[in-house]
Amino acid sequence: MAGLLGKPDLWSFTMPGKIWVDQSWFSHLVYYLSYLMLDDLGPVLLKGLLLILCLIVLYLQCRRLGAELETTAAALVLGIFALAPFLQIRAENFGVLYFLIFAGILTSSASWRRWKQVACLGLLALWCNSHGSSMLGPVLLGVRVLLEMLCSSNLLAASGSSDSVGDRRSADTPNGVPATEGAFIREETGRCDPYGWLATWLASVAVLSFVNPYGTANALMPFRQLSASHMTSQSADWVALLDWSQFWQHGLLQPLDVKPFLILLTFIGALLAILLTSSGFRKKLRQTMAGRLQPEALMEVLIPIALVVMAFRFRRMILFAAAALVPVTAVLLQAHLDAVRERLVGWNSPRGLRITQLIAAGVLTICSLLLAEQFMDKTVLSYMPANPLRPDRPVISQLMSFDAYTMDVAQFMRDNGIKGRMLTSWTAAAFLLFADPEIRVFMDARDQSFYSDKIIDLYFSIMNSKRQDIPRMLQVLDQYQVSYAVLATDVGDFDLATFLMETKKWACIYMDNEFLLVGRVEDETPGVSFGSSSLNMLHYRSDDTRLLSEAVRSQFLNGAMPPEMLERLQEYCRREPDPDLYSLITLALSDKSPCLSSQARSFLMSEAQRLARMDYMVAGGATSIIKSLVIIAGILEGDELKCHAGAHAQTYAKLREGAVRVNAELEAKYRGY
Repeated sequence: MAGLLGKPDLWSFTMPGKIWVDQSWFSHLVYYLSYLMLDDLGPVLLKGLLLILCLIVLYLQCRRLGAELETTAAALVLGIFALAPFLQIRAENFGVLYFLIFAGILTSSASWRRWKQVACLGLLALWCNSHGSSMLGPVLLGVRVLLEMLCSSNLLAASGSSDSVGDRRSADTPNGVPATEGAFIREETGRCDPYGWLATWLASVAVLSFVNPYGTANALMPFRQLSASHMTSQSADWVALLDWSQFWQHGLLQPLDVKPFLILLTFIGALLAILLTSSGFRKKLRQTMAGRLQPEALMEVLIPIALVVMAFRFRRMILFAAAALVPVTAVLLQAHLDAVRERLVGWNSPRGLRITQLIAAGVLTICSLLLAEQFMDKTVLSYMPANPLRPDRPVISQLMSFDAYTMDVAQFMRDNGIKGRMLTSWTAAAFLLFADPEIRVFMDARDQSFYSDKIIDLYFSIMNSKRQDIPRMLQVLDQYQVSYAVLATDVGDFDLATFLMETKKWACIYMDNEFLLVGRVEDETPGVSFGSSSLNMLHYRSDDTRLLSEAVRSQFLNGAMPPEMLERLQEYCRREPDPDLYSLITLALSDKSPCLSSQARSFLMSEAQRLARMDYMVAGGATSIIKSLVIIAGILEGDELKCHAGAHAQTYAKLREGAVRVNAELEAKYRGY
């Protein structure tokens, strides 16, 4: 909207002059406009609309293939169940819709003739500006070209008729082929269009390469992403569905929930295996395929097979594969119902119809109950107001973005004019750039689609730094003239922030329960020297946030905390337990001693007793109460073993292990997908 589409990127200072090929620019723009109109509700409603449109396309596809209403509904339920863990608010919501429409055009009636090819190219022009999955378009068109070539050479008709009509060769015709069969081959061959589809495929490559703001780079980007093993070997989106290399560490299944998709595959496999053991079905299948094996029919089979193969290589493709399997599921379910109807009471009798309708309704009910149970466990519970893993925020706001973050730090930076070159946590960069596009980041979630392997490696080497790596890390930050670091308060990033502040070359500017903002001591913001111990000139939206920021800054920059500030910090923790602050208070009370002072020990023991009695089943209770209890018990246990006889170490160990177990149980129940 600022006129920078297709221009050199301005958000990253590590890739100067490079153009970011945003294959999803149009989808991002539509989502943004919905956000401008309806705030957080806009993208949520837009995602829902796109899902409804996908279901309509799948419904029409299933009905076209002969599935009845009940079997179609059951297949849709199973499909939603399989793709639900991957259905976030992302540009690929558009990609799935375009893919389904594109596949529907390719498998539609041959009577459309050349209009199918025109429709494919028109849709691809929109798709290639909406999501990188548009590469599937030329791939599917390439398959169609091969099938058309086979069709024109009579190979498809011959392969389809070999079992059923080969034994009916007659001497009535000179070549032994029945006259009707020969006429059929001539008629069907005449409907093949290899040159038209070849031209369509070539045109699709041109559309992908030139009908966008980036030229041929747009067509080449998927190859860049898939070949960038630096990210695809680590990201949960891109690792293999069954990852054998990580078996001993994580088992076969990685963090994103692929079990529903595997259940769907197992269900389809069972349906197919049962049908293939039926001689009646095999006979009917041969009759159906005899002489009628057309490209449209083969595309119906090849598209889901290709997507399933891709899903096993890149689990993010489950979103497309699960959708592609819905028509297959509907057809197999319908075949089972037809077989039951024919076997029990006759194909067309009213009684047979009633029985099969009851069976279909039963299958649909079971599928609906399965989805409802998963929907409650994986979605409804995770968005309940009292979810102990999530902060107390409106449901729409949680649906809109990552549930863990309110990103108050972005508002603080905007209020105080803090911008420039920043090292950010992986999840923070996108929020910060959205809040203020003048911020410059070392790296962000565009990862392999924009950044070089060198920068990716350098970024992760910094973020994974240990204490012995600090000199090298400071050298890199100096080399790239990084002025600020916005780091999450989780374990890894908080350790990095601690390492930076321990050098006294970096100091805390802002802290809340989500993020730390640290800056170089020698840098200045309007009216404030970050080398001073006071942050009075900065604007904070609450006194509590100012207290936390000044306390962290004072402890690391000056090596001590004023008594009055320390007392206020202890009082704050009694109101709002925070695991990071208990460690800070312990450090301040112990005054660099390797053992806890009596004051620190007394405070931690009283807090452990108080937290153990608190009700943690409130919004954010697990992240504040339970995790604080884990930290406190761990500190007391370590002090007992190191500085005392260890008489109470087992008591503290049991307390810590119990808190860890409770937290794991809450994660399993309330985290959702």
